[in-house]
Amino acid sequence: MLKETLKWRTQYKPEEIRWEDISREAETGKIYRANCTDKYGRPVLVMRPSCQVWCLKFLIPSS
Repeated sequence: MLKETLKWRTQYKPEEIRWEDISREAETGKIYRANCTDKYGRPVLVMRPSCQVWCLKFLIPSS
């Protein structure tokens, strides 16, 4: 599991994500910036997976 996490972090580079990159997701309510920071002083972003699933339910056509 750790190897997969490290592979994911290398591929997607989450440390390079900027608010401007994901602000559109915030408009839909799927992600928001918490009122706290991590131990390095970076803002904490919280994704609401339940909203993601709910939105996907309406975006994927049923056959």
